[in-house]
Amino acid sequence: MPHHELLKIFLNHQNEWLSGNQLAEKLAVSRTMVWKRINALKAAGHQIEGKHNLGYRYLGSLNLNADNIKHLVHTPIDIECLSTVDSTNKYAKDLVNQRIIDHPIVVIANQQTAGYGRRGRQFYSPANSGLYMTIAVPVNHDHPLNPGLLTTTTAVAVVNALKQSYPTTDFKLKWINDIWVNGNKVAGIMTESIMNVELMQPSAIIVGIGINLQTAEFPASINQPVGSISSQQIDRNQIAADIINQFLAEYPHYQDGKRMDEYRKLSVVIGHEVTISTNHAPLVGIVETIDDNGALVLKTNDGKRHHVMTGEVTKVRLNHG
Repeated sequence: MPHHELLKIFLNHQNEWLSGNQLAEKLAVSRTMVWKRINALKAAGHQIEGKHNLGYRYLGSLNLNADNIKHLVHTPIDIECLSTVDSTNKYAKDLVNQRIIDHPIVVIANQQTAGYGRRGRQFYSPANSGLYMTIAVPVNHDHPLNPGLLTTTTAVAVVNALKQSYPTTDFKLKWINDIWVNGNKVAGIMTESIMNVELMQPSAIIVGIGINLQTAEFPASINQPVGSISSQQIDRNQIAADIINQFLAEYPHYQDGKRMDEYRKLSVVIGHEVTISTNHAPLVGIVETIDDNGALVLKTNDGKRHHVMTGEVTKVRLNHG
């Protein structure tokens, strides 16, 4: 696209004033053509300020844009931005099933029509008010996959990324993959693995991250407390880039468990009585801690200790203790 080169110039000079003459020279086009391309960028959701005697200044984009995100990501990466998709996890799985990947791939959508979380539960993903993304990464077969540590490390990485745009928000984590604000779920993380059928081992990991940034209304069918982070308009490209940067910095050594202390500090369940649904009967007890593998350590009323790796906290009694 002709305005693609103009966007690159703006991204390299964010918040700087560039005169029409400067832009015309850099692009080797007329001033009129610069003006036309600026209008094309504005029509695509880019925020560009124009002032007499100063020129033009790029302020970011309200729409998701792969070029904007790539510019903010510290490592070269494939990013696909979609206006709508059934599920970014499903889309990423289809991509990975077509070829073996040797570097991360990111899929981001403005809207999902069939977003899902754990146990196949629907994740409500309306247009323009959330961030729905999947990061697909190749598996290092020298280290066995540790799903508990991957999910907990990702949760800490996402919180640390969100804090860059929402520095005063008090984010909490509900074991194992939910991010809470003010007692409401605002984000969920969904990790899956892609199996190489011939080798009978995982070939890639799919990490789905769904965030309600400013979603105001939710369907009545959602049977858990849900909310959004804030009503303020936010640059989703910046948030997406922050999450990618944080995740890619942590992923190579997530198995060392170094983020577990941080995860425990953010936990909303430690010290409280909870109900956990498992594949067997529900468990009720006090959460003593979350161990260094991401397992929830639960002491039930009969005095027994359970290390729960898979299951879901369905109730948290926050007034306990």
